[in-house]
Amino acid sequence: KACNADANHQQQDDSAAHEATLVALRAREAKPMLQFEDLHAINCVLDAAKAGDLAGLKKLIEDGSSPDAHVPQYKRTALHWSSEMGHMDVCVYLLEQGATVNFQDRTGASPLHKAAWNGHVEVCGLLLEHGADSSIVDEGGETAMDGANGVVRRVIMASLGQLDGPV
Repeated sequence: KACNADANHQQQDDSAAHEATLVALRAREAKPMLQFEDLHAINCVLDAAKAGDLAGLKKLIEDGSSPDAHVPQYKRTALHWSSEMGHMDVCVYLLEQGATVNFQDRTGASPLHKAAWNGHVEVCGLLLEHGADSSIVDEGGETAMDGANGVVRRVIMASLGQLDGPV
């Protein structure tokens, strides 16, 4: 009887482990892996944003690409790239299309970090007008203002109400 009881207990453990494996597999299937075509479309969106190709980006978004498209391991969106490169018209369009202004890449940097650290004053102003959070800290412990030049710092400070007088 002891052997039978042990066998029944082992069978229950095996059954529970089998069920847990099935649950894990179903969860993995619920989040499909990116297909080559998906990655290609994402890279086209990111490349258009980097290059400042507004017409190309519009076509891609109209064809169904997300304004928040990103390669999962990097998490940099078109708004990150256009902010970094200073492409104001692309940033305006992406925000009009619902791009997430505070989307953080894998290092924790937001589009505001990218614009501020590259001295793009107008883009910083636009992002702040659309709700960019200047207090977001990246993995290095820095906010957008920490890496910004004097003019950009003044724009950020003005948005926070910490600046008297003109920007």
